[in-house]
Formats: sequence, structure tokens, C-alpha cells
Amino acid sequence: MLYFISESSTPKKILNNSMNLKVIINISNLTKYKIVKAVFTKTAQSILQDTKLSGIVELDLIFCGSIFMRRLNNKYRSIDSVTDVLSFPLSQIEKGRKTRKTFPSPTDIPLLLGDIAICYPAAIRQAKENNITINKEINNLFQHGLRHLVGFHHK
Repeated sequence: MLYFISESSTPKKILNNSMNLKVIINISNLTKYKIVKAVFTKTAQSILQDTKLSGIVELDLIFCGSIFMRRLNNKYRSIDSVTDVLSFPLSQIEKGRKTRKTFPSPTDIPLLLGDIAICYPAAIRQAKENNITINKEINNLFQHGLRHLVGFHHK
């Protein structure tokens, strides 16, 4: 099952997943732009069903402006410029599998994947440059960030 929690923290069942995986996405929108939440359901299911994860997983998705993203990029990567997406993994996962042995946890406690920050102004610019819709670009950035959270990295 795939669950989606919005700013109101009201869980809504959205999609079933054959891998017995529940996903909780907490969204914080720090921008003036409207976020179309349905954009993320297919992407989350597609990425996470290809992993060896099961049970409940949770992640935070933050939409921010250029100044906030520049500060994040400078603080955590020592790069003083705006970037389109940043991922902050909280769990040790490599290529979709947990890499560190931990104590068994009850199945009702979520595995915290981490945070994804997407810079909405950068997404708008890139969508125009690539001649695609803003929803498509946001989905691409979410997919990129989510892959980093589950242990897939640049070569």
C-alpha cells in the first residue's frame, strides 16, 4: 500500500504495492507555487518497488526557493550556489538494500529514508530549458532525489 500525507497530516491511501510496502511522504511547501501531490505517487511506487525494502518507509519532501536552497547547498556541500535538488539520507541503504545490521524493529515503525529538497525556481528554469512541463521536471527531480535516498548514486 502506498500512503501519502500532506501538510495537513491526513493520511490518504493512494496506491497498492505488491511488495507489501507502505510509503509516507511528508510535504513542506516553502514556496508560493501550488504543488500537485499526485505527481509523486507513481514515481515513489516505481522507484521503491525495485528495492528490497519492505514495511513502512517515510521521507520528507521540501519545496523551497533559491535563497533557501543556496544556503542548504553551501552548508552541507560547501558549494555557494543554487542547485535543483538535494537529498539527505537518514538510513544506510545501498542500491535499495539496508547495509547496516540493526536491531529488529516492529513492523509499524517506519524506516526513515531522509529528506529531499527541491528548488522550485530552478525546476521552472530547467523545465523551460528542456521544453517540458513543470510537473514533469518536478517529477524528474523527485525521482533523482529518491534514488539517492535508497542508495543509487552518480557514477
